Amino acid sequence: MKIVYTRHAQDRMIMRGISSSLVEECVQNPDKTMLGRNGKVLYLKDLGKNYLKVIVKEEDSTFLVITFHWLEKRRVK
Repeated sequence: MKIVYTRHAQDRMIMRGISSSLVEECVQNPDKTMLGRNGKVLYLKDLGKNYLKVIVKEEDSTFLVITFHWLEKRRVK
């Protein structure tokens, strides 16, 4: 599995202080997955108080990370 980051995702990584290893852990071993809009997949990793939500577009064997952010557990159905 090859993981590639958009420019937006790279900027958010710096802004939010989230490491690439944490994002990759979320994509490779998610606690939950959901289908998103336009063929995107949402990966959620339980990290205690919140989930890390990673939005990915899968293309062949490449995972293109669009963005990611913290998500409060109460917001997940």
